[in-house]
Amino acid sequence: MQTSDDRQHLKVLGSGLLGLILTIGIARFCYTTLLPAMQSEAGLSDLAGGYLATINYIGYMCGALLAATIGNLKTKDMLYRAGLITAVITTLGMALTDNIWLWGVLRFFSGLSSASGMLISAGLIMNWLLRHGHRPELGIHYAGAGLGIIVSGLAAELMIGHLDWREQWLAVGLIGSLIAIPAWRWLPRPDTSHQSGAKPGIQQWKGFST
Repeated sequence: MQTSDDRQHLKVLGSGLLGLILTIGIARFCYTTLLPAMQSEAGLSDLAGGYLATINYIGYMCGALLAATIGNLKTKDMLYRAGLITAVITTLGMALTDNIWLWGVLRFFSGLSSASGMLISAGLIMNWLLRHGHRPELGIHYAGAGLGIIVSGLAAELMIGHLDWREQWLAVGLIGSLIAIPAWRWLPRPDTSHQSGAKPGIQQWKGFST
């Protein structure tokens, strides 16, 4: 019989998995699967498509550098949740314009959200696991990246021939907005009451938990 702690444990791991499906699978990799439709229907050239992909990676790198400089748990929590919102907005936003410069801005912020899902959420989840006596098991969390790629690929396969490029972005954006709800709600706010006197297990993962 599952205890309340067991259920909370599964929810925390699930929040990270869903967060990665949203920020990596949908916000990042849906661009790859929807690119052919954008090229054939929205007139996006090969060169412009490559530039947009590069801008997305630049956004991710900036997000990774930002994540490395932040130690405060409350700030990390705020940025993670902002990343979920950003992932949804930037995905839906791709359908609302055909301006290459605006697409570039959206892809940059999509990259930032990917870093929050991949890196910042890992630190928050690691912190919760250690503080509640669980093993630092992030395998389930990082499985979200692979599952997200599968989700984006299946979504594109199902939509091809039925929806135009704008409708496809709106559809995956809607899916992302639904995923964002449990990803947000299942991760508890960080407990910083013991931050000044961390347990030995926490100190081993200082880079993740402080």
